[in-house]
Amino acid sequence: MNILNSQEKSSKLNLEFGRNFAQYEMRVLNEELIDVAMNAVFSPLKERIESGRTFNFAVSYDFLEYLSLGVIFCYQNGISKHNPTFNFFENGQDVAIEGIYQIQTSASTLGFSKTLFVSEIIRKRQVKYYPIKYGLETNICYGKSSFNQFIYFPTPSFGESIQRYYFDNGFSFQIFGKFEYFRQIFNMKIAAGIKLGYQYYSTRDLRSLAGEPLNLINDKLSLDFSGIQGGVFIKISR
Repeated sequence: MNILNSQEKSSKLNLEFGRNFAQYEMRVLNEELIDVAMNAVFSPLKERIESGRTFNFAVSYDFLEYLSLGVIFCYQNGISKHNPTFNFFENGQDVAIEGIYQIQTSASTLGFSKTLFVSEIIRKRQVKYYPIKYGLETNICYGKSSFNQFIYFPTPSFGESIQRYYFDNGFSFQIFGKFEYFRQIFNMKIAAGIKLGYQYYSTRDLRSLAGEPLNLINDKLSLDFSGIQGGVFIKISR
C-alpha cells in the first residue's frame, strides 16, 4: 500500500488529449444563408451546420488531490458541402459537370482550465488507491472563429471560383462533468474517460480582412458554437 501511495502522490503533471461531438446553435448562419441556398433552384447545399467535432489538448498540474489547474487548446469545426451538377449542351451532347459549394465554420481557442474532482473530496481518507475519479471541469478561453465559403461554378471550357473569408475574436466558456478510469504503470498513470457538458461561444458580427461585415437578408453574419458537447479523452499523468 505504501508503494501505491507514493506512486499516486508522484503523479502531478497531466497531458490530456480529447475528442468531442458538439451541437451548434448557428441560427443566423442556418436561417439567413444555408436555408436560402437549400431552397434555391439548383439547391447548392443539402444540410445545415448544426453539429461538428472538437479536438482538445490540455496540460495541467494537480496542486491538490482534488484540484487541477492548467491550460487547454481547443479546435472545433462544422461543415456543409454539396457537389451540385450543372448540365450543359455542347457539340450535340448533354454534358454534366459537378461544381462545389462548401461552407466551413471553425474556431481555435486557448485558455485556462480547472478541474475539481468531487470524488476526491467526498472519498473516505483511508481509501488511498481507487482507480476511478469524477469531477467538474470548467474552461475559459479566448480565440478566433472563422467562416470560409468556397463556390466553384464549372463550364465545359473553364470554371469560376469564389471564396469568402470572415472572422471574429472572442471568449468561450465550457463546463463538463467528467469521469475517468486510470491504471498505474510504473511511475505513470494512464487514464481513459468520458465527459459531457455545455459550451457557450457566440461571436459578434464577423468581418473580412478589410473590416467589412457580411450582410445577409435580415442580419449580419455571426456564428454561435453554443450547445451540448460530449466525448472521450486519454490522460497521461506523471
